Amino acid sequence: MMRPWLLVVGLASLVSAGLQNESKSPSPNLKIHVCSAKDPPRVRKALNKLAQSPMFNQELNITSLSASQLADIRAISPSIQQGVMKPELWPQGSTIKVAFLSGDPTVRERIKQSAMKWTDYVNVKFNFVDDPTQASIRIGVDGNGRSESEIGNDALQIDGTKETMHFGWLTTFSSQADYDSVVLHEFGHALGLVHEHQLPNTGIIWNKPYVYQYCKTQWGWTTDDVDQNIFNQYTPKQLIFTRMDTSSIMIYSFPSEWTQNNISAPWTYQLSDGDKQFMALQYPKAPMPSVSGHP
Repeated sequence: MMRPWLLVVGLASLVSAGLQNESKSPSPNLKIHVCSAKDPPRVRKALNKLAQSPMFNQELNITSLSASQLADIRAISPSIQQGVMKPELWPQGSTIKVAFLSGDPTVRERIKQSAMKWTDYVNVKFNFVDDPTQASIRIGVDGNGRSESEIGNDALQIDGTKETMHFGWLTTFSSQADYDSVVLHEFGHALGLVHEHQLPNTGIIWNKPYVYQYCKTQWGWTTDDVDQNIFNQYTPKQLIFTRMDTSSIMIYSFPSEWTQNNISAPWTYQLSDGDKQFMALQYPKAPMPSVSGHP
């Protein structure tokens, strides 16, 4: 996503989408998202009923769910686990091959280093290879000012000669904070996350005329770009969710002038505690083996 002073970003939620055009105090509340866009009617009906049940009538912290509640959620569909519909998640333990289609060698290496920070928390590995035709994630790098990524394994639906991720403003002179901010965001999309500020219960009342004009003037965004990346919200029937995490790497940074109710979000440069915990639940690592002589 585009990100001049503002970094277009947002946490957890798994949604089918095309390339997402982006500009780009940790919260203990974890987001629980369910996307039913690709599920058959039986599953959608069950999810809708679940979303309207007393269990989800209030903000939900995933740690508050009992084992039986989580089992009930998983029973709705094989693609649900830990309260999250995961049509775009990669298989557990995947090694995802990544390749560059363009870009300065130094920029490529710095993108790689930032992306690998996700692997400290998820049961997924990134293997950067030279041959793009062998890669599931293909990255383009230039100076066009746009950064974007396919959502999760939707990348597999893209022609093998075309990019699935793009970075349009990183250079050899960009700061490490700038690299981490946009790379962690885009690879968050690649792991299955959507924008935090597009959850149903954010409470944000956007100053739409102001935002449309700002994005058009600063970044050349169309109204469709703004709608897709900022204003369009998922409905409770699409997602099981908790409150917005303004520290998430997946939220856009925006000033209070963008809203009618004085809400703002800071520019995020690293994964929040919520990002780490949520994705660790989606891609759980195997328990560490016990040391001989110790439990």
